[in-house]
Parts: sequence; structure tokens; C-alpha cells
Amino acid sequence: MAMPEQHISQYGRSVAKAAPPKERFSAAYRLAQRISRLLFRVVYPVRYHGVEWAQMSAPFILISNHNSMLDPFLIAWKCARYQIYFLGKKELEGNPILKWAVGQLHMISVDRHNMDMAAMRACLKALKDGHPLGVFPEGTRHKQGVMQNLESGVAFLALRANVPLLPVYISGRPRWFRAIDCYYGEPINFEKLIQDGVDKANCDKLLDLIRERYQQFAAAAEKPVGAR
Repeated sequence: MAMPEQHISQYGRSVAKAAPPKERFSAAYRLAQRISRLLFRVVYPVRYHGVEWAQMSAPFILISNHNSMLDPFLIAWKCARYQIYFLGKKELEGNPILKWAVGQLHMISVDRHNMDMAAMRACLKALKDGHPLGVFPEGTRHKQGVMQNLESGVAFLALRANVPLLPVYISGRPRWFRAIDCYYGEPINFEKLIQDGVDKANCDKLLDLIRERYQQFAAAAEKPVGAR
């Protein structure tokens, strides 16, 4: 299997030569990493697969299905090279303490019920500056189905920014002392769609590619360990 840096070269010279983020990890993010290391090794054990993909060079968009409020921490701490800028619902900023906390973690606030162009511009700027962006394309947590109802914004961002989509699949909700699985996969190849331009038809095609990849994740996760 090719190393991540070799694979993403197909997305363009600008991606391969992207500069690292200018600022360092925030103190709050470092603390979140340490807590996550404990949580997902001991309290809510997670078996991680394909972690080499989590070490790819930024910028990229980290996408995942969404089962739990712990998901951002569960998928981010293994991407140890960078601080992930997550897109999160603006309701999290309703509480002053939470607003301070998510600000320290560099969350980009989005109004999920309206066309939030300010959030879109902030996401594109983060990617342009060389940061990874974390997005849950389903828009909210889902108890049934995987990536069936997707928001179109993630497709627009990927096509507009011309950066890789790094897919992550979480097999279920974190459970006390009962292991679940987390899979990092090969970046989704949408080079032809980029060449065809950014429009609704191509956004829909990219969403179909995302659904297809997650169907493959789910099918693979259901196989017995010895059959993988």
C-alpha cells in the first residue's frame, strides 16, 4: 500500500507542497489529546485500523460518521501531526464556558439551519492556511444507517479547496470497557470531479462516492476478524 504522501500527490502540486500550520497546538487541544489517549485506551477502548492514513500531510478534510459527542476526540487524537479544526454547531456556543472551550479548540461554528457563508469562508481559509478540517457530513448524530443523509457542504468544500477527503468509520457508540473499532481509510479519489468543476451535479456525485466508501467500511466491519 502506498504511503499517504505518495497517494495525495494526485490532488495537485499545491496540496503536496502545502506549508504546515503557522500556530502551534493550543494548550486546550494538548490536554484534550492526553485525555483522549486515556479514554480510548482504557475507559472507552477503541481498536484503531489504518492509522498510517491519519499521518498524511495537511491540508485535508477529515470526515466521519457520527454516533456520539465523543467522536471528535475519538478520531482526532490519532492525527497527531496537526490540530484538527472541527466544524461544529453554533448551539455549542450558547453556554459561555462551552464557547470558551470550543474557541480554544479552534472549532468553526456553523448555523446548520441556514446557508452559513461565514462558516464556509472560515473552512476554506483554514484549509488554505494548511490546516486539516474535521467535518461530520451527516450534520448530526445518527442512530441508524451510515452516511445515508449527507449535507452537501462537505462536497462543496472538498471540490472548491481541492484537498483530499480522509474518511474515518466508527463502528458504534463508545461503551464503558467494551471495545469498538475505528477505521481510517485511503483518501477518496475525486480527481475527475475536480477537473469537471464545482457545481451541484458534481457535488452530488462526490456525495455518492462518500456513501459508497462507507458502505464498504460497514461491510468490512461486519466480517469476522479472521476473514478480514
